[in-house]
Amino acid sequence: MILTLPQITDILKENPNSKLIAEAAEYNKKLKTHMYGFSLSESLEIIRGFEKPEMRDLRVKYTKSTKDLFSRLARPVDKVFSARGGSVYYNLAENQEAWAREKALNVRDGYSVKKWIENFWKPHFLDDPNGFIFIEVGDNRNSKPPYLNVYPTYKSISTVFDYLPAGNKLEYVVFTMSDAEKRKAKIASDGKVFRIVDDLFDYMVKWDGTTATILQDHTYPNYFFAVPAILNSDFNDPLVDGKMISLFDECMELAKEFLLKGSIKVTHDFLHGFPRYAEYADQCTDCVGTGYKGNDPCPTCKGAGATIRTSVSDTKLLKFPESKEEAVVLPANTGAFISPDKTYHEIATSDLSLLEAAMHFTLWGKYDTPRVKQGMSNDGQKTATEVISDEQPMIDRLMQISESAETRHKFILDHVIKLTIPRFTGTTVNYGKRFQLEGPDSLWDKYSLARKDGAPVAILDDLLVDYLEAKYGSDPISLNINLKLREVEPFVHVPMNDLEKYSASPFEKLKKSMFGEWLATKQDHELFLMDVKAMRKDLETFVVEQSKQDDLNKDDTPLAVKLGVGGTQALQLILADANIDPVSKRNTLQILFGVSEEDAIRMVSEVQKESVKVDPLKSQEVAA
Repeated sequence: MILTLPQITDILKENPNSKLIAEAAEYNKKLKTHMYGFSLSESLEIIRGFEKPEMRDLRVKYTKSTKDLFSRLARPVDKVFSARGGSVYYNLAENQEAWAREKALNVRDGYSVKKWIENFWKPHFLDDPNGFIFIEVGDNRNSKPPYLNVYPTYKSISTVFDYLPAGNKLEYVVFTMSDAEKRKAKIASDGKVFRIVDDLFDYMVKWDGTTATILQDHTYPNYFFAVPAILNSDFNDPLVDGKMISLFDECMELAKEFLLKGSIKVTHDFLHGFPRYAEYADQCTDCVGTGYKGNDPCPTCKGAGATIRTSVSDTKLLKFPESKEEAVVLPANTGAFISPDKTYHEIATSDLSLLEAAMHFTLWGKYDTPRVKQGMSNDGQKTATEVISDEQPMIDRLMQISESAETRHKFILDHVIKLTIPRFTGTTVNYGKRFQLEGPDSLWDKYSLARKDGAPVAILDDLLVDYLEAKYGSDPISLNINLKLREVEPFVHVPMNDLEKYSASPFEKLKKSMFGEWLATKQDHELFLMDVKAMRKDLETFVVEQSKQDDLNKDDTPLAVKLGVGGTQALQLILADANIDPVSKRNTLQILFGVSEEDAIRMVSEVQKESVKVDPLKSQEVAA
């Protein structure tokens, strides 16, 4: 949108979107109250009919904010930036891409684009959804070339006088300039000055209440030909057109209740948290229990007529029983502390815990602590399907946040590049989607349970990768090695004891059984430098060499005796199988059946030549 001077005058006079801006600013203030304890006292009104003003002041003074609560609720958002995977495609020529990559690593003050998104956009995505990222062109914008100082900034909704949203973009924006900003821009004016940005210009305007005057010395072309701004949130308020809401929006009412109940609990703790002392009173020796000395209250007991011990050295005298028949009994206690009732404390603590659990479930679709779910079996074990779907609500929400972060990342990167490279078509940004939501122990339990329940191999692969990434997340070398080993070990999801249930070739079973022995011969640096194909070849070589040294292959026992009836039949089937190539047949005969290399070659050749089944045992015996 390109504004004319009459339109600018109308905007400054009428402030057409003032209601939207005011609601957005108030919403930002409430979010900051819960997230940072900002203006906490204003949020805790007096509970009329139940407390006096002085009690409310005490409650406000000692109430703890919900800052720690919202920190815990926001913790999963960090997973968006630590997730595995992701890529950035610049769609540029090689030399241009090198420049763009370098620029992306230091977009402002040493921050890469992704780190800037994480450190500056993420907090305000949560606390100021109607604020926005704004791309600035520095003080050298009139120099040639003008692109040397292009960088992202965060603009709070509190700095905005008026704007017109269009989705998550802006048609125009009007900033209120503070006195400090006017001094920095060297504008000598005691009146109001606004900064206005539309699709064509970025200029400053003096406003005297009726007339708008554009300051020509502070008018610059908008090189982007669109307002270089994108709102912090993609979540639309269903009740207010043009307003965005925070990720925490659905938790705000629960948070208000949490804050109120927490403040009441603090008041209760002060009023009833201190034990009170009580004892049987002795008669005041000064006034003899009357409470008066003459016509005035007794100065010793202050008119109480009784006195108490004030020091551990004080002695409490007890009278003898009035009747001689009554036994003299030394009392166990003549005074004691009255402890406060803990019932309310337990109820209040439980209520706060339940409120936090409800907020976490509302936000992420799962509880933050293990809970027994409906539909679980009697022993409390989840099914394989539940194992996979348990994290899905949280993953779905994180996917939304990740997509928002990708959009802002692309927005910044495109604007930084486009002023330098003509006809630039834009980048493609994808963040990783492998969110590490749980620790390695929990993930191993899930993987084991899914394997036990017979989950599909694709799901088992994903769960195993999740476990490895969680366990070795801070050790990239070990992670690299273990991810490759996962592809090298035959039947990686099948325990050795269960391998007989599967129709695997004998050679694959042998590789499985000797995988641990092979791995023990390798150093980490060797495995790190080898690719999966090289590892597989090395394992096969190891198995062949080890099998040649087996005592079973060195004795002179006839093959028929070694193998027995079942082994003989297996050997015949392998020789006759047209789907097995000759080399594999010879290796199998040598490794699994102990046939010498010469005999293996001859036996396979005979089968190929005659294309009929032969009795290899007789051939072996004749040769012997």
